Amino acid sequence: MSRHDKLSIKHIALELGISPKTVEYHISTALRRIRQRISGAMLLLIYLFL
Repeated sequence: MSRHDKLSIKHIALELGISPKTVEYHISTALRRIRQRISGAMLLLIYLFL
């Protein structure tokens, strides 16, 4: 929501009825997982093409 709809963390929290800290936690967790999967996929591609 924050990146796709360009909503602030505060606005997302109000819409969902949760605290801004909870929104921050879930966004950072999701981004961490995405980075981990991308880095794993990149290593696999590098290994396959070497």
